Amino acid sequence: MRSKERISPISASADHIQGASPRELVLEACRRDNTPLLLDVIEGIAKKSPKTATSDVAALLNTARDGIGNGVLHLAAINGNYAVLDVLLDQEGLEIDEPDRMERETPLHKAVRYVNELDKNEWEHGSPVVEILLDAGCDPRIRNKAKLRPVDLVDPRNTEL
Repeated sequence: MRSKERISPISASADHIQGASPRELVLEACRRDNTPLLLDVIEGIAKKSPKTATSDVAALLNTARDGIGNGVLHLAAINGNYAVLDVLLDQEGLEIDEPDRMERETPLHKAVRYVNELDKNEWEHGSPVVEILLDAGCDPRIRNKAKLRPVDLVDPRNTEL
């Protein structure tokens, strides 16, 4: 098992991390809200193959999954990582409504769950995570494995979301 220190330094460049694949680096960046690492990986791909950079980055981001089937947007949404979401959503060709493997939830479902887990007085700080996904075009009508839409998961006390 790799130590987290090797794949998730605070301000690491992807070029300086030995042993971690671009997939592992991207997933770790999404978990840890590490935009410099995410940008380094994206830039590294662009430098390696400038002609196919856009499709190569999209392919990496769309296929990277953690051990339980969460993609990059899922991980960023689960952790409320707005800055990483902002970078990811700027990438051309990114699939924004891809369901996870376990619960068939989209990143929007995960973002709503993130807000629900916050203390009531912090809901307003979590709402932008949901809003950025909606602004990017995530479909709020998609139902998860339990046949629930993201709006069905909203805490009824949260009238702002």
